[in-house]
Amino acid sequence: PFSSMLNVEMINDVQQPYRGLIDLSTFEKLPFKEQLDQYLKMGGQPLLVEIEKYFYTNNCTLEEQTVYFNLLVFYFGHHATKSFKYISLHNVSKMFSIDIIQHLLARIDNERMWSLSSHLNIGPLSIFFFLFLCIGRYFFLSSMVNHLRYPNMETLYFICVMIHLFKMSNDEIKEIVARVLLERLFAHRPHPWGLLFIVNELSRNPIYGFWNCQFIKFESLKIKR
Repeated sequence: PFSSMLNVEMINDVQQPYRGLIDLSTFEKLPFKEQLDQYLKMGGQPLLVEIEKYFYTNNCTLEEQTVYFNLLVFYFGHHATKSFKYISLHNVSKMFSIDIIQHLLARIDNERMWSLSSHLNIGPLSIFFFLFLCIGRYFFLSSMVNHLRYPNMETLYFICVMIHLFKMSNDEIKEIVARVLLERLFAHRPHPWGLLFIVNELSRNPIYGFWNCQFIKFESLKIKR
């Protein structure tokens, strides 16, 4: 797990398919699966808006949103390993799945959230709804960390996704990415290979500026231990 991103893609096991059992009928629980399959093939802003509607409506409960996030993340990993023979940071950054992930994360950006609140007649339920959107972002990224397992294509896909998000996102998203990773690292061992690899890559490779992030400096001594 202490290899660099430059050579991890060359490890034989990393390019092997995920060996766990997958019940494909589980994905049928996604009410937007048809739109999702179309978007993963060709992209398109209208399809992205259709998918978004299932996550961010006042009728969507926390339980429903969490189920959607878990299924969506699981489906992304399955689709990537079935559609591509080789997984790398470069080709993951070009996949339509990363567009969906970034769009959903941006949808619950705090600045946009409070901008909306200033233009709407907000009641108590609406305030809880906005707070609920923040929780959803955390659950979404946590679901991805659940797939950082042993060396295989699915693990490599989510390593690439998390690294891309940390590198390309604003400080708010970076902080949540770091939080969900470090929370797992501070938990009892043993830690999965994928988690150790990505934390090592982000913290040791200077191109990500991990130690320069303001939210890391406050806990830098604890993290280095």
